[in-house]
Order: sequence, then C-alpha cells, then structure tokens
Amino acid sequence: GMFYSLYSQNLEYRERMDRAVGAVMKPYLEAFFHSYKTVLHGFIVKVPGPKSGFLIHQDTTGLDEFQFSSLSVWIPLWDIGPEDGAMCMVRRSHKMGYPYRGISFAFPFDKIHGTVKRYLEPVYMKAGEAIIFDQRTFHASLPNRTEKNRVVAVCGLFPEAAEFQISYQESPEAPVEIYRQADDFI
Repeated sequence: GMFYSLYSQNLEYRERMDRAVGAVMKPYLEAFFHSYKTVLHGFIVKVPGPKSGFLIHQDTTGLDEFQFSSLSVWIPLWDIGPEDGAMCMVRRSHKMGYPYRGISFAFPFDKIHGTVKRYLEPVYMKAGEAIIFDQRTFHASLPNRTEKNRVVAVCGLFPEAAEFQISYQESPEAPVEIYRQADDFI
C-alpha cells in the first residue's frame, strides 16, 4: 500500500528524486533551519485501499540521539482529510523514544500497542503545508479511502555537527552495532 522513492532499487531514480525535491525545498529549508543539513528528499505514495494504513512506528535512527535530534518534514501535495490516509501522531512521544531504531529492532511498545493507538491524533493538512516532527515521534497513517494515490514530499534534517549513523542488533541479547555513513548514504 505504500511506495517510498527512498527505497527504490533504481539508484538513478532515487538520486533524481532527491535532487528534484531538494531543489524545490532548499530555499525553504535554508530559511527556517539554521545549522541543519538535509540528508534525504523524496516522495511517499500511498495507494488507495483498506490495507493502505501504516502501523504505529518511529523513524529509523540516523544519528547519535544521546547528543542530537533528527527531524522529518512531511508535505502533502494535495489536501489531506479523513479519507486521504492522514498522518497520525502521539503528542510528546518523542520524549519516550529508544535511541536505537531500525529494521532489526522491535518497536519497544509493541506490548501496549492498543494503548498507544488510543493517543494517535490525525493531522489534516492543506496542500503545501508542512508538518515537522522529531523522528522519535510515534506516528502512523490511516488507510487511503479515496480513488487516487496520496503523495507527500519528505525531507530528513540533521544538525550539521551530527554524523550519519545506522544501528543494528542481531538479536535482543546482542550488543547494538553502530555503522557510520556518509551524509549521502540514503
């Protein structure tokens, strides 16, 4: 139910989308975010259908969260209402985040998923508005109940001093491994 330009296997396409979205966003990001660098630009497309909802999650860790906070910028390309697969967020949940997240880690609050879900609030937006949130924020999205794909532009921002890193854990008992990456890793 979802397509992320970021996860396309076509590297040329990913780079083209990064440049295209970045070219549009650069003046706005520079005007509002001082001492930040952009580490990704792209699109998320949510197809219509009852299974297009996205579960509660936090974005993958991309820097040392003991020192820094990363931000996501989420911009719908048309109005998002109750039927369009709106983003839902849990207020102040970024303060509860575990500093290591990624595909090798379970969501730390899986056992209370139903409780967390009750605190989700949908965010309805106009085309071109932006929601900016800490990547530790618990968020999800509702199913797209329209007949058209829902498209949003996304950007990831890091403080300039932060190094890009990903974390991995073989099993819950294993130590967390940290892998440093170039800023253009994604």
